[in-house]
Amino acid sequence: MESEKAVALQKTAADEKALAELQARRAEIAKEMTPSILKEYDRLRKARRGVAVAEVGEGRCAACHIGVRPQFMQELRRGDKVMFCESCGRILVYNPPQSVEELVGQRATQA
Repeated sequence: MESEKAVALQKTAADEKALAELQARRAEIAKEMTPSILKEYDRLRKARRGVAVAEVGEGRCAACHIGVRPQFMQELRRGDKVMFCESCGRILVYNPPQSVEELVGQRATQA
């Protein structure tokens, strides 16, 4: 039983260290954000079960699976402002395809 306690204490210490590192990283990132966007992010995170950001893939929000309008997609691809899903309200990010297979798959779904 003592050995199990020791293992549990070690795991707890490691988890607390990892949590402290992540909180410090979050604080650094938060400094770079505008206060209004950070406030909106925190509000969304609480309202959406911890998921405030969603990726757009194949023209759809990955969180709610609702399609985005073509003009909206073009604005999102530019990446010059923070944009929110018109359906679920999450902050949207666009990550362009990285391989030829992804490009082919994306064009096939758009056709």
